[in-house]
Amino acid sequence: MSSIADVAKLANVSTATASRALSGKSTVTAATRAKVLAAAKKLDYTPNAAAKSLRMNRSSLLGLIVPDIENPFYSTLAKHVGDHARRLEYNIVLCNTGFSNAVEKEFFDLLVGGQVAGLLLCRTDSENPLYPQKRQGSKFPVVVMDRVASREEESFVTVNNTRVGKIAARHLLGLGHRRFACVAEHLNHSVVKERIEEFARSVDGSFLEQVLTVDEGFRGAKAAAAKLLVQPKSKRPTAFYCTNDMLALGVIQAAQECGMRVPDDVSVMGTDGIFQGEFFSVPLTTVSQPFDELARLAVKTLLDIIENPHPHTVGLAVEPALTIRKSTGPVGQGGRK
Repeated sequence: MSSIADVAKLANVSTATASRALSGKSTVTAATRAKVLAAAKKLDYTPNAAAKSLRMNRSSLLGLIVPDIENPFYSTLAKHVGDHARRLEYNIVLCNTGFSNAVEKEFFDLLVGGQVAGLLLCRTDSENPLYPQKRQGSKFPVVVMDRVASREEESFVTVNNTRVGKIAARHLLGLGHRRFACVAEHLNHSVVKERIEEFARSVDGSFLEQVLTVDEGFRGAKAAAAKLLVQPKSKRPTAFYCTNDMLALGVIQAAQECGMRVPDDVSVMGTDGIFQGEFFSVPLTTVSQPFDELARLAVKTLLDIIENPHPHTVGLAVEPALTIRKSTGPVGQGGRK
């Protein structure tokens, strides 16, 4: 593998000049830069990222830890984080914990002790305090994403989850629904708790049949909803609110397999705004999260912390929005008005 010294020799310049030319320094003439670039191309030279980081005293890598990359919410969020990082000449190291606290801790220690300049963290369990954030005696730059940080000294960027629950409740109440079921996954997360609690408060005076806590996402929601949907029409919910879109898609499939029409017989509403919801058998009504804005603010906040060793703690909450499609409608004759 060729080195910068090889490039310099072929271009007949010093190693320092070759380095300046490859990094785009204005002190190198156009003719010299052209010679160096031609030599680098001929030798198939690739700069060493670790060596560059040492020279600059700054890494161009950011860590991103998510609990479930198979969930389209996290894969979409990761895509937007990567886009914004690249625009600012950073790359992302992506780690998936599988909702394991132990794996999250392993990745956290690995990244803090490695070559990343800072870390974006979607917590597995938001109730636990964040791990010690030290590198060489100083605080390591971390921004918690998708939930409020567990300690005041931790910066975070999240969505306004009380607004999420309120928006969902108002939409379904406005359609005449008065019997509800909620479907939730990972109820130990503050995000999920906030959505459910605000939904329950907002439908006060109506009847919340029950909160179904499920595992296995789509499959778990489908199985749990099917048990409710086989009840007599006078007893079953007329509307389901789900704390993420994959759960809602599972409920829709359960309803269809029970011979029910969505939304004529039952309305189903999700949260997140993943693109799969738009193209499902019944396009999903949801409370959408602004993925791009979440990612932009998270990356910006982290880079601000990296550049300022003693920053003030930042806490940002972006606003969700109602996206109405075909999975919700006015309560049917089986509903109680």
